Amino acid sequence: MSSLRDLLSVLSLTAATLGALWSPGAWIERNVVDQEGFLAITQPLAEDATLRRSLTDSAVDEALDHELVPGFVADRATPLLQEQASKVTGTEAYTEVWDRAMVEPHGALFTPGASPLDVDLSPLIDSLLTGVEDTLPLIDDLPRPGRRA
Repeated sequence: MSSLRDLLSVLSLTAATLGALWSPGAWIERNVVDQEGFLAITQPLAEDATLRRSLTDSAVDEALDHELVPGFVADRATPLLQEQASKVTGTEAYTEVWDRAMVEPHGALFTPGASPLDVDLSPLIDSLLTGVEDTLPLIDDLPRPGRRA
């Protein structure tokens, strides 16, 4: 009887150990390794107001920080662009930039070596500048970074 009890104890301990190891492994597979799971976990960050503001402020800075926009124009356009930026966070452009920004670090997690994170803000910048163009009737086509007029 004692050997049967010992066998059941060993089997129970083995099952408990395997379960304890399998559960975190399954969670990591589902939420870190799998891209869809990773994006689902990072989605609440997209709703964070501070992070949104940081991303849109970067887009405003990039929209005005190139040789095609004179300094005095940039100074006057900044408040208008910042106002537009708060509206842009609910658009498809923001979602597109967010999705791209999250896919890149996911890939970097599984790539050996250093992987720089370069977020392409051009859809966000285009949306911002289009909003300004729609607001100011005398401006038809504001210059976009990376595109020559």
